[in-house]
Amino acid sequence: MNKISENNKNRFNTQVINLLAKKYGFSDRYIKQILSNDRSPIISDQIKKEYKALINNIEENLNNHLNK
Repeated sequence: MNKISENNKNRFNTQVINLLAKKYGFSDRYIKQILSNDRSPIISDQIKKEYKALINNIEENLNNHLNK
């Protein structure tokens, strides 16, 4: 019997994860747990907002570079 496991693995930008880990003094694993809602410290909302802002900034810069 083969069981199909449907794991939704979150893929995060490692550079952004490392930047946030260094800024807040957490491990990169803990930042990933916060972003995937496995951990919920008080500061999690701020970390999630900052992660999204950094990702959007990266995507915007890439799009601008490609459109030149």
